[in-house]
Amino acid sequence: MPPNGLVYNHWCRWWSPVPPRPLPPPRLPPTGARAKNFKALEKTVEMMRLANVLPGAPTYNTLLKTLSRSQRFDEAVAMFAEMKVTVTPTKVTYNTMIDACAHRGDMDGASAYFDEMMAVGLQPDVITFTSLIKGFGRSGNAPRAVELFDAIREGGYALEERTYYAVINACLGAGDRGNARALLYEMLDAGFAVRTRTWTWLLECDLWADDEAAALRVLRDMGGAAVPMDGNRRARLLRECRKRGGFSRLIGQLQNYRHATD
Repeated sequence: MPPNGLVYNHWCRWWSPVPPRPLPPPRLPPTGARAKNFKALEKTVEMMRLANVLPGAPTYNTLLKTLSRSQRFDEAVAMFAEMKVTVTPTKVTYNTMIDACAHRGDMDGASAYFDEMMAVGLQPDVITFTSLIKGFGRSGNAPRAVELFDAIREGGYALEERTYYAVINACLGAGDRGNARALLYEMLDAGFAVRTRTWTWLLECDLWADDEAAALRVLRDMGGAAVPMDGNRRARLLRECRKRGGFSRLIGQLQNYRHATD
């Protein structure tokens, strides 16, 4: 079975009625540079319309991405509908809409755009599946995120750094230390550098589980990988250790961490 068919069949099998988390409340419109950039884009598109020049797919894709990143999801949906009147959406278009839904934890919406993408003959890629993995994590469904990650790996896709972060974040957010740890080390073996935030999130999960031995191993491996740790992050970890009590060895190792940047 070809990779896309394998993953799509997995996707259909997984789409079971798992109770999702409520969607987050809408955010305020963007301010600053992002808002100014979008206003400039809007002005450009309006000038194109006045000149009877129809925006093409790249222009619409840029607008959709800017709207979705600005938390203006309803406007992105309306623009997607407008786009389809005159322009054929591309894979980038669908990936943008899937990611916008996934960012909100709206897996019903992401599934609808995924199905439409397949129906018009566009094959999903690793970017598509990375967004879906992120969406499962944000909707509180880490097991589905891990299963989809496993499926695309088995399907022969070239996994990207962001794909690993999406599934690791899903696991850490759900307190799944086992999968998060295994995937973090798999990411290292694949040649990617793991950012400090992800290392310390895993370390914090070990702290919250009162597992000092696991936390010590993480800190040791952080040292081996020369992972930098700033003073604020180290101070936060030390406070958490002292608050919970019984982490004397870890406190000593944190105090003497040789890659501290404070």
